[in-house]
This record gives sequence, C-alpha cells and structure tokens, in this order.
Amino acid sequence: MTVEQVWAARRLRTDIIRLRIATGLLLATGVVLLFAISHPMPGLLVMLCATFTLAAASSRSTRLRRLERQLGN
Repeated sequence: MTVEQVWAARRLRTDIIRLRIATGLLLATGVVLLFAISHPMPGLLVMLCATFTLAAASSRSTRLRRLERQLGN
C-alpha cells in the first residue's frame, strides 16, 4: 500500500461524506421549496440536483471499494 493510495482512499471517504451531507441538504431544501412556493418547479429542480449528488456519491463509493479491494490483494 503506497502513500498515494492511502491518501486517495482518504480523499474518497471525505468526498463521500461531503456529498451525502450535500444530498441531505438539497433534499431538505427541495421539500421546503415545494411547500413554500406556489409553483413546484424550483423544488423539483433542487431535488433533481440532489439525485445527481447522490449518483456522484455512489460512483465514489464504488471507486473506494475497488481501491480497497486492490489494496487488500
């Protein structure tokens, strides 16, 4: 296990945590906008952005699993 691989794993873990926090905040903001504004489109757009951040977190989780599997072998 090289130092670069350890740092890559740490960066991926912190990215995943940040993206999950961002997803939760975006979902909460989207729900508030859905009920606070008479038009639903802004809230739905914010929730769509949350879906994209969730997908980004998922892809980083997959990358982290692959990296950890490589380090284990």
